[in-house]
Order: sequence, then structure tokens, then C-alpha cells
Amino acid sequence: MLSITDDREKTLRALSRVLKETYISFIRSSSQSIQKYKDMGKFFKERKKIFRLMEDSYISSRYLSREFTKEEAEELLNAAEEVLKWRNT
Repeated sequence: MLSITDDREKTLRALSRVLKETYISFIRSSSQSIQKYKDMGKFFKERKKIFRLMEDSYISSRYLSREFTKEEAEELLNAAEEVLKWRNT
């Protein structure tokens, strides 16, 4: 299994890569798992911009002083809710 050891690697893209590569080990068991894997790839690809915004907001909140617009905050909350909903399917 892969691990993330460097703080610079602790990004949503790195985490999604680890999740994706870890999930590969489970897809051999059924066609339903294969479809879930394909859906996961599509899910992350379609939301690439919002995940980058999430990364920026995480880094900014920890290390920089940055203000976010109401629209950005709403997009981030909606994306987080989508991730949680998708995870529970």
C-alpha cells in the first residue's frame, strides 16, 4: 500500500491517487467494484478545479492569510457534501 510521507504530498490530488491505487486491489472481486472504480475516476476528473480550490484553501488556512468569497465557500461546501455522498454510495 502507498503512503504519503512528505507534507507537500498531502494534497487532495495525492490523496485521490492513493485512494485510486489502493482501490485497484479490490476491483478484481466483482463487476460492481469495477464500475465503482470507474465512477471514482470520473468523479475526480469532473471536479478537478474544485479539488484544486480545496487544496488552495487548505494551504491558505494553515500557512497564509487569504480571504475567500461567499461563492468560493459555497462551492467548497457543495463539493465536500458531494464527496461524502459519493463515498456512502
